[in-house]
Amino acid sequence: MLPDDAVLVPALAAHARDLPWPVVTDRRAWQTACAGVRGEQILHEAEIALSEPWPALPATGHLENTRSGRRSVHETPMFLRRRRLAWLVLAAGMTDQERFHDAVIDALWSICEESTWCSPAHSGQAKAERTPLPLPVPGAAFVDLFVAETAAVVAVAGALLAPRLDAVTPAIRQRIAHECRVRLVDPLLRDRSQWWRHGINNWTPWIAANAVLAAGQVEADPAVLAVMIGDLADACGRYRDRLPADGGCDEGVGYWNVGPVKLLEFAERVDRACGGAGKMLDDPRLRAAALFPLRVHLGQGRFPTFSDCKPGDAPRRGALWKLGTALQLPVLCDLARLAARGWDPAGEVDDRFDLGNTMQGGGGHLLTALDHLFLAPAAELAAPPTIPPMAADDWFPDLQWLIARGDRLVLAAKAGHNSENHNHNDVGQAMVLLDGIPLLVDAGTGSYTTQSFGPRRYELWYNRGSGHGVPVVGGVEQSAGRRFTPDETAALMAGGPFPWDARPFSARNVVCTTGVRSELAMELVGCYPAEAGLLGLHRRIALDRERSQVDIRDAISVRQPTTVTMTLLAAVEPRRTAHGVVLTTPGGACLAMEFVGWQVAAIEPVDLSGDAWLREGWGALWRIELRAEVGHPAELAVIGRAVSDRNSAIPAE
Repeated sequence: MLPDDAVLVPALAAHARDLPWPVVTDRRAWQTACAGVRGEQILHEAEIALSEPWPALPATGHLENTRSGRRSVHETPMFLRRRRLAWLVLAAGMTDQERFHDAVIDALWSICEESTWCSPAHSGQAKAERTPLPLPVPGAAFVDLFVAETAAVVAVAGALLAPRLDAVTPAIRQRIAHECRVRLVDPLLRDRSQWWRHGINNWTPWIAANAVLAAGQVEADPAVLAVMIGDLADACGRYRDRLPADGGCDEGVGYWNVGPVKLLEFAERVDRACGGAGKMLDDPRLRAAALFPLRVHLGQGRFPTFSDCKPGDAPRRGALWKLGTALQLPVLCDLARLAARGWDPAGEVDDRFDLGNTMQGGGGHLLTALDHLFLAPAAELAAPPTIPPMAADDWFPDLQWLIARGDRLVLAAKAGHNSENHNHNDVGQAMVLLDGIPLLVDAGTGSYTTQSFGPRRYELWYNRGSGHGVPVVGGVEQSAGRRFTPDETAALMAGGPFPWDARPFSARNVVCTTGVRSELAMELVGCYPAEAGLLGLHRRIALDRERSQVDIRDAISVRQPTTVTMTLLAAVEPRRTAHGVVLTTPGGACLAMEFVGWQVAAIEPVDLSGDAWLREGWGALWRIELRAEVGHPAELAVIGRAVSDRNSAIPAE
């Protein structure tokens, strides 16, 4: 909770420019933090940044978003500029050499000259119809994720190197301040109707955390700053109130890095700017959300890839350390130590920077690196970790996720609804790991394009029901929750209340039981439109620890005889056997799969050649296509049993 203006304004006047990282003149702090492998990596990457051409941002790259839907044509060089700026700022701080200071000046000036800091995919979101613009419109100032993030990065870079930049000319930081005010501060003060202020998703804390950081450096009037922070605190309060009490994040750990973590950063930065008078960190929902990665850890650095979680996503160790220390949760510091060892308690410490990827952080690499350098000390990360406890079961009653862990098998299963943030039509989805290796998986998200967030989102195979291990009934797949009408969208954009209507495509009668057999049961009939002709579809997903077995059982009833299909995704090549299918880990352990009521119609590789995120995250995927003819109430089952080697599965001749 913020103090009243009589306390807040003087506090901001005294502390708004305070940063948790040292300025370049604090040579001891920089040299200590950059010792060892960290310094080697900084110099290596900074030399590359000096030697390679500065990435161009042509107008045709921006146009490509509306021409072909490929937002990455503009975003890739845009984010690369900010990544290179990060390395150059770190090298300048580490070495205090003029060549790096000059390179930082060039990079900052070039970023300040960009026509827009907004993603081309977000460029039209100031309008009710939210249609992307072919090119930036002069004077249009919609504040998106990357406007706020870029403002924070250039403002912090200017502040940390201020003594060296000002010695060259004060015009550098004056230009930074001007661009941050015009692109960020003024629009936030002028227009309070932006949709993200309703706190409906991670945009709210992501923007707010960066905005308060940037504005604290560039806004000279503490009364103006107090108004802006008050508005952002109200928006973040709405986001916080929507966080489930169980701490779950329906977007997965990748977006946890830029959702709940950003909410903590906002609270932390406001408290610092207020000289400790804000007290925004004292919130039980923050603590519950902070523990989410620990509770969904599947082992060996693996996490569920439900919804738009990118394969390979993991919580960043700097974020874990910062949360652990700020909220006094030492178990998160131990999780950070485990991450630094490649998720192997006996592994060597890898103290190289963990900057994340562009989806998780856009251009915020500098801020991530500074946290790594100064808030997660190398000596602390190198201390032997106490292995963070992993419960046999972690059940999220609000999110409706179950993580069940056995001696060798781990099951992740979800119920929920099909109107989640970054939704996939996947109610009833499950993942199975054996000895820490993903075998039955959820693909997660592919590379983002305009289609990813447009009306054809559910034509993407990894978003739609048929791309998940859930039944397709008579050719009819699960459906997404309804989209807003044009009138509702216009009202929302004008600052009206968010229309929280019932989400029709959701699981019902969800029951979780735990013990020797941990099971998530749900009724799925409500996830399908009426054309499916379903009378009932009761799914049970279970881990049986005594039998070392997972099973997915469906009791299905239809109005008339029909064909039911289902696609399972495997992360290793499936082999047919006399009894079904076998999935084998690189270590030779097997998941022997049998099918009741299902026939294996086909096994085929998934073409990942056109999608970098899926290809880099999984390497390869295979579809196991199942088919069943259902005329009366039927029982269908997929049963997977852990066996010691492939010979136990009796291959087919």
